[in-house]
Amino acid sequence: MKKRIKITESQLNGVLSTFLMEQSVDLPKKFEEIPGEIDNYRSSQPSGYQLRYILENYPIENVIQLNGESSTEKEIVESLGKNYYSINAHDGFQKDKGYVGTLDEVLPILKDGKTLLHCAAGKDRTGYTVAKHLEETMGWDKDKLW
Repeated sequence: MKKRIKITESQLNGVLSTFLMEQSVDLPKKFEEIPGEIDNYRSSQPSGYQLRYILENYPIENVIQLNGESSTEKEIVESLGKNYYSINAHDGFQKDKGYVGTLDEVLPILKDGKTLLHCAAGKDRTGYTVAKHLEETMGWDKDKLW
């Protein structure tokens, strides 16, 4: 007779990450380094094992999740001694300026480098934030950003 045991999602992620150490890992969609040579990355929502792999294999110290805190993600990030931020991607909208509340929170973290910025799809929410970061830190104009 086989006995079944219950494991938590965190325990499952730990087991999966052990298996994945010996296999290649498909990174999340849109996973790419942000220009600027300070180890900033953006992506779509990583799974638990993708996130663990990224944090163990890339020089990332901060993870910013736009729109929606995940207790599992927070647990993975903090268990590896990294900083986890859950930030509202639509905070403080001002006409012709964008989501200034979001930018006020995210840009200082990106300026420090070693950050993974992600949202569900890795498109609009990360896109406007990354664009503003590149505009401010690298002087990119709207044509270069496009």
